[in-house]
Amino acid sequence: MRPTPTTAVPSTRVEGNRTSKPAADALPVSVLNNSRRSGLAHEVAAQVAAKGWPVAKVGNFTGRVPVSTLYYAPGQLASAQRLAAAMPPIQRVRPRFSGLPTSGLTLVVTREWPA
Repeated sequence: MRPTPTTAVPSTRVEGNRTSKPAADALPVSVLNNSRRSGLAHEVAAQVAAKGWPVAKVGNFTGRVPVSTLYYAPGQLASAQRLAAAMPPIQRVRPRFSGLPTSGLTLVVTREWPA
């Protein structure tokens, strides 16, 4: 499993004249595309931000993940479960594994993510 470079994105977003601030207890989320759908990670990062979660990084993951999965670090299970509940396309919540190129909450999205 080889990680690919990621890019940082702002942790707030602007909608019209309104800026959406993340919830105080929302942890930053990295979003990685594990599909051939170009731009999927950026689309999903926008959805994550719309739910009030700051986005730490957006990029690609070249390993094999069977379905969209949210990975969490020790002590982050409750936060991961809150994000998964807010975003039903997240099919699994699992502890992080050593091949992930980011830290903290990492959402790896696959081709079944709704368009």
